Amino acid sequence: MNRLSLFLKITAVIFLTFFLGNLNIIAQATVCPTTSSYTYDNYYGPSDAVDFVVANPTDLITMTFTSGSTESCCDDWYITDGAGGTGNIIASGSGSISTSTPYTSTTGTISFYVDADGSVTGSTFNFSVTCSSPATCAAPTTPIVSGITESTVDYTFTDNASASQWQIAWGTTGFDPTTATLDATNSSIENSTNTGISGLTSETDYVVYVRAICGAGDTSDWSSAESFTTAIACPAGAICASYTGGQTSTDYSFSSSTGSSCPSSVSVTIPSGYQLDSVSIDYEMVAQGGGWKSEQRSFLGCSSLGTREVSTYSGSGSSGGAQSYSRSGLTFAQGGTGTLNFELHAGRTYGGS
Repeated sequence: MNRLSLFLKITAVIFLTFFLGNLNIIAQATVCPTTSSYTYDNYYGPSDAVDFVVANPTDLITMTFTSGSTESCCDDWYITDGAGGTGNIIASGSGSISTSTPYTSTTGTISFYVDADGSVTGSTFNFSVTCSSPATCAAPTTPIVSGITESTVDYTFTDNASASQWQIAWGTTGFDPTTATLDATNSSIENSTNTGISGLTSETDYVVYVRAICGAGDTSDWSSAESFTTAIACPAGAICASYTGGQTSTDYSFSSSTGSSCPSSVSVTIPSGYQLDSVSIDYEMVAQGGGWKSEQRSFLGCSSLGTREVSTYSGSGSSGGAQSYSRSGLTFAQGGTGTLNFELHAGRTYGGS
C-alpha cells in the first residue's frame, strides 16, 4: 500500500488578561481641537478607556500622540473606533507609541486604553484630538480576505465614494503604501470591489490596502490594512491541511496526560489505496498578559486512532511573545487510512482558566 506524508499548520494563542478594581470608562464629548493625557496603572483594560466623541456626527476624529509608552514585554495599548475600547481596532502595540502617525476614526468616536498586567507600568500618553470633515473621495472599507491558498488570495471591500476604479496595494508585514514604490509587483488598478491577488509566496504574512480613484489626481486615503497568511506549499506525495478556526485559547487546566479541553482540530482524508506514513506540523504560540513562553505546553494527537506524540513540548524564555514550533517525521498515526482527525492540544502553566 502506498504511503503519504501529512503537513499541518496550526496557530495557538495564549490569552491571559486580568481586570481588578472598580474602574469606569471616561466618555468625553469633544469640542475639537483639544489636548489630553492618559496615565495607566496595573491591571488596566478596556474598562479604563478614555473616549472622545465628535460634536458633528459626520466628522472624522483623530488622535495624534506626542509621547507615551507601555512596558514593552507585557502591556499593550489600543485605539478603537467604538466607546470603551469596543468596535474596530484602529491601531495597537506595545512600548512607545508613534508620534508621527495620526490615528483616525470614521465612526465619530475614538477610544484609547492600555491592557496592563500587574507589574511594571509605562509612561504617560500625551495626545491631541482633532475633528475634520470627511474627504469628498472617501476611503473604502478595509478589505475582507477569503480563499487563501499558497500563492493567491481573494478579497472584497465596500466603496464609500461612488468610485468606479480602485487601487489595491499589498506587501509583507510592515508594508506601507504611502511610502513604498508601487508597481505591478505590489499594486493593481481594479474595476471591481471583488477580485484577488496572485503570485504570492507560501507561508508568508501579508497586508493589503485599497483606495478609491474618484478622478484624475483625486484619490482617497488608503483603507486600514487587512492581514493574512498564505497557506503552506504542499510537497509532492503529501496531503496538507491548515487550521482555519482563528486564534485558539490555551487551557490552564492542561496536563500532559489529558491535554486541553479545547484543542484545535484539523481533518484530512487519505486517498483510497494509501495509508499515512508520517506527520509534520508547524504552529506558533503567543504568551501575553504576563505569561512567559517557557510556560507554554503542547502536543499533537490523532483522535481518530487514539494516538498522540509521546512528548509534550514547552517553550523557552522568561518573557512574553511568539514562539514557533516545527516537528516532522512523526509516526504516531502511521498506517492510518480514511478520514483522520488531528488535534493540537495547547496549554500553559500560568494564569486563570
